[in-house]
Amino acid sequence: MTRLGLKTRDNDVLSIESTYDGAYNDMIELLRSGIDLAPCYFCTNDIIAYGVIRALREFKIRIPQDVSIIGFDNLPQSSTMEPSLTTIEVSKRKLAILLWPFSTTSSNRRIDSRPSRSSLVLS
Repeated sequence: MTRLGLKTRDNDVLSIESTYDGAYNDMIELLRSGIDLAPCYFCTNDIIAYGVIRALREFKIRIPQDVSIIGFDNLPQSSTMEPSLTTIEVSKRKLAILLWPFSTTSSNRRIDSRPSRSSLVLS
């Protein structure tokens, strides 16, 4: 964003749980606190975007007129929303090939299945 001359504020990066309900609840809390919304947010996945959009709509914030939301996954539901969610499609196969050299070969790997927190970033 710096390269493009776009300014961001530290408070434009939001910590949001990475589930639909979690993203919705976290965004409701932020809206109730009187957050100064950025013009656009990039969500780390479409599920987070769905939850955030639901919360914004409950506060009568119009998408995309007041705040633009961008997802990441290109889930089928994204095209059925009104308006449809702008989302980025990534080939999981190509991503796996690119990330394979960085993976660990330990047989004792543990996968944490708890919901994580993600960031919404001003776009």
